[in-house]
Amino acid sequence: MIRNYLKAAFRSLSRNKVHSLIIILGLAVGLAAVFIIAIFLKHEYSFDRFFEDSEKIYRVVTVLERDGSQSPHTFEDVAIATKETVPGIEAATRFYAYDHLEVRRNSDLMGDYKALYGDSSFFSVFSLDLLRGKPTARLSKKGAVVLTRSMKERLFDNEPALNQVLQMDEQDYTVVGIMEDVPSNCHIQFDMLLSFSSLSESFRRSNAVDYPTYFRFDDVPARHTKDRVNAFVARWVNKKFEGYDVTVQPRLQPMEDIHMGETIQRDYAVTGDRSQMVIFSVVAIIILVIAVFNFVNLFTARSESRLKEVGIRKVIGSRRRQLIRQFLGESALVGVAAFGVAMALVETFLPHFFDLLRVDFEWSYPSAWGMIAVFFLFTILVGMASAWYPALYVSSFNPVRIFHGSFPGTSPGKPLRTGLVILQFTLSIGLITSIITLYSQVQYMKNKDMGIDREHTAYFYNLSSSIKQQYESIRGELLSNPRIKAVTASMSIPAGSRSPMSMRRPEQDPAAAFNCKENRVQPGFLDTYGIELLRGKDFTSPHDSKDILINETAARKLGFDDPLGKEVVLWQRRCRIIGVVKDYHFRSLHRPIEPLALSHYYDLKQNISVRAAGGFDTNTLDYIEEVFLRHDPGYTFRYNFVDDVFSSLYGREDRLNTLILVAAFLGIVLSVIGLYAFVSLILSKRIKEMGIRKAFGASTGRLLGSMASALLVWIAISAALGWSLAYLFTSDWLANFPFRIELQWWMFVASGLTVTVLAAMAVTGKILSLARVRPAHILRYE
Repeated sequence: MIRNYLKAAFRSLSRNKVHSLIIILGLAVGLAAVFIIAIFLKHEYSFDRFFEDSEKIYRVVTVLERDGSQSPHTFEDVAIATKETVPGIEAATRFYAYDHLEVRRNSDLMGDYKALYGDSSFFSVFSLDLLRGKPTARLSKKGAVVLTRSMKERLFDNEPALNQVLQMDEQDYTVVGIMEDVPSNCHIQFDMLLSFSSLSESFRRSNAVDYPTYFRFDDVPARHTKDRVNAFVARWVNKKFEGYDVTVQPRLQPMEDIHMGETIQRDYAVTGDRSQMVIFSVVAIIILVIAVFNFVNLFTARSESRLKEVGIRKVIGSRRRQLIRQFLGESALVGVAAFGVAMALVETFLPHFFDLLRVDFEWSYPSAWGMIAVFFLFTILVGMASAWYPALYVSSFNPVRIFHGSFPGTSPGKPLRTGLVILQFTLSIGLITSIITLYSQVQYMKNKDMGIDREHTAYFYNLSSSIKQQYESIRGELLSNPRIKAVTASMSIPAGSRSPMSMRRPEQDPAAAFNCKENRVQPGFLDTYGIELLRGKDFTSPHDSKDILINETAARKLGFDDPLGKEVVLWQRRCRIIGVVKDYHFRSLHRPIEPLALSHYYDLKQNISVRAAGGFDTNTLDYIEEVFLRHDPGYTFRYNFVDDVFSSLYGREDRLNTLILVAAFLGIVLSVIGLYAFVSLILSKRIKEMGIRKAFGASTGRLLGSMASALLVWIAISAALGWSLAYLFTSDWLANFPFRIELQWWMFVASGLTVTVLAAMAVTGKILSLARVRPAHILRYE
C-alpha cells in the first residue's frame, strides 16, 4: 500500500513538473532563510555560556550617580581589595584591553594583534583551555605572554614557541604558554595575554579607571552577597574620587548578560543588539509565513485539479481514509524534498550571511543536530497540515458528481487561497516600504553635514614615541607640500572616543556639574577639520595651558551671556574659555550633540590628522609616508580616512538594511511565483469559459481586464494592510534617532507600484497565452 502511495505521489509530482518545482523551491527558500537566521540567533544568545560555572561570574559596572551613565571600567586595585574583604568570592581578576599592539620577532614586524594585559588569576576566573606551559605563576612577573593557538601558528608556524622572545611596546616578552583560541561566542576577544605588571606605572596612572574587573563567586551570588560587594566597591572607588565632582554607585552585571545586555559606552566587549535580534526574528517569521502560505495555497489549488483521479480511485474501491493518507503522504514527500533543498541552500549561503554580519562563526551539522531535527519535523508537519484541507474536501465528493461535473459554483477553497495571496503581498509590501525607509535614513546619516570637513581628511595612528617627539618637525615638512593644507595632532579624531569629564562654573556646587566630553588637541585642529570658530580665538603656540575651547552646547549649559574669558571647572582643573566653536557631530547621529571641551594642557598625540586639497591620491600618501619613515624608519605606516570612519558608525544599520532587502526580495519572489502558479490553476479551470466568451465575441483585452481587475483589488487590499504595518514599524524605529528623516508618501507608493508591476509581469504573459488560443481548440471535445 505504501509503495502504491509513493508511486502515485511521484507520478503526480512528475506530471506537473513546473508546479511541483515551484512548491518545493518556495518552501525550501523559506525554510533555508529561517534556518540561517535561527542559527545566528542561537549563536548570539550562546555567548559566554561555554565557560565553566558561567552563571557565577560577574563584572563590575560603574554607574555615575549624576546622570546614570555607565562604564565597564574601574580602578585596577578594586579586584584584589574586594576579594580579600568580602567572603564568597572564589577568584577576582582585572585587565587592560589593547586593540592594536605591534608584535615583532627578531626585530621583524609580524603585524598588530588584540592584546589583554591580565594578572595571574585570569585563568582562575575564565576557564579557557591551556595547551602548553603553566603560565599562571609566571603571569605575575613582568615580560610574560601567553599566545593563542592561531597566533602561535602565525608567528612560529611549526617551531616551538615556549620561552621564545617577542618585542611589543618597546619591551621584550617571553612566551610562557599556549592557549586554545578564544571561542567566537566569547565577549572578550584577544590574540595574546600579557602580564599586567608589564604596564608601566606612568601608563597605569594616566589610565587610572580603565580596568574591567570580574569576580567568580563560590556559588550563584544571592542578593545580600551582591549588596555587600557593591557597597564595598562603592566605598573604595568613591574614596579614590574624593575631591572630584563625581560619585559612583557600582553594580554587578552577570557575564551571561553582557553580550545581549544594555549598551554601555566605551565597552570593550563584543556586544549584540537586542532590538536587532527582534527585527531578525520578525523577518524570519515573515519569510516563513510567506513560504508556508505559498505552499499551502499551491498544494490546495493543485489538489482540486485531481478530482477525476479521486473519482476513479473511488470507483475501483478506494476508501476515503486511504485517499486522505495518499494526500498526506504526498505532502510529506514534498516536505522532505523541500528540506533537502533547504539544507543545500543553508550550506551554500550561511558563510555569506555571517560574512555580511561580520560574525566569526563556523557552523557544522554535528553541532546543530537538535536544531536540524526540529526543522525537519516542522517541515513534515507543515506539509501534512497543508494537505488536511484538500484531503478532506476532495475526498468527500461522490464519484457520480465528479464525472458529471456537478460541483458547487464556487470552490470553498478559493476564498482561502485568495486570502493567503493577499497576506503574502501584504507582508511583501510592508518589507519593501521598510527597506526604502531604512535605506533613506542610513543615507541621511551618512551624508548629513557633520560640521567638519571629513571628505578631505585622513589620520595616522599607532604613532611611535619617536614620531610623537618629532611631531613639530614632521608637521613642518608636511605643510611644505602645496597639496597639504593643514596638519594637527590630537588625542582623538572627531569620530573617535573622548575623555568623559564634568564642567561647571567655579561658584557652583559640584553637584550642579554637567557631563562633558574632552578632546586634547594641538594647534591647527580647527583648521584641519574645518570647524567653525564662532567667537574668540583658536589655540596658538605657545599659549596658557588653562585655555580651552567649548562648543555651543556647553556654552548654553554654562549659562554665560558671554563665555569668553570666563573660568570654568573642567573635572578638577580650573580653565579659561578663549573661544566657542560651532556645534559639530563628534559622534554618530544615534546621539544628540553633547557638551565638548577642546583642551591643550596635556601634550597627548595619539593621532596626526592631515587635510589635503581635493582629497588624497597615491602621490600625496606616498609623500606623507616618506616623511614619517624619514623620522622613524621602524614606524609601521597606518592611516584611515575620516569619512570612512563616520560611515562605519552606521555599519549595523547597513547590515540590517541588507538583511531586510534580501528578505523583501525573497518575499516578493515567493509571492509572485505563488501568484503565477495560482493564476495558472484558476485559468486552467476557466479555459472553457474563456473559449465560450471568445466564441461570443469577447476580446482579448476584456479577458485580460477581468483578471487584471481582480489582481488590482488584491494588491489594493494588500497595500493598505502592508503600509499600515510598515508605518508602525518604521515610526518606532526612526524614533530611536535624534536626527532622522520624515516619512514621505512616495516611500509607500513606491512599494505598492513595485509589487503591482512585478505581479502584472508574472501573470500577464500567462493570461495572454491562453487568451490567444482559438475557441475551436478549447471546445473541440464538447
